[in-house]
Amino acid sequence: MASFILARNIPIITQNPSIYPEDVPGVELQGKVAGIIGLGNIGSNVARLVTSIGMKCIYWSPRSRNPKYEYVELETLLKNADFIYLTFYESEKTRNFIDKHKLSLLKPTSYLISGLGSQPHLEGDSVDWEYAIKMVQTGKLAGLALEVGEKERISVEENIFITPGNSGWCTKEAIIKGSRAWIDNIVGIIKGNPPNVILKGEKQK
Repeated sequence: MASFILARNIPIITQNPSIYPEDVPGVELQGKVAGIIGLGNIGSNVARLVTSIGMKCIYWSPRSRNPKYEYVELETLLKNADFIYLTFYESEKTRNFIDKHKLSLLKPTSYLISGLGSQPHLEGDSVDWEYAIKMVQTGKLAGLALEVGEKERISVEENIFITPGNSGWCTKEAIIKGSRAWIDNIVGIIKGNPPNVILKGEKQK
């Protein structure tokens, strides 16, 4: 989990052999505030995981509500959360959603973690990643986790964790499930049944 990696400053330690863990002490997750932006399937699973390790969970979502967790306004979440998880569904409507202004609301001791999938058909990002990276570089943000794409701007001294774009689905089990879904769709089409697809622009539930 990216939270543990950032909280322990693992990107800095692993890329700098001369640095000892006690030189860059981390923080504990228990008792910290987790702020989840988007409480769909991914966000709900993140909420379940963070509360299981003793974190307080707050969230903002345009539609979803869950009485198990505390709903707050987006600005309140950004100002108060120690770990911010971005798990909303990317679309044209979310372009520049987390801009410089919203990023500037984060505490310098907070961590920003992206759970956004790659959307190559979109023009522009949902988050101003370049500014977020500069915040880490200038001490205005404690850590950042994101997918590949901005690595060329990052030096080894920073607490930035980069994951490959296929890290969320590239498991043996996921490949088998995906293959079975393809087969089921082909058989369904042959039998005259509509395939199991998500139409363009349709939100995942």
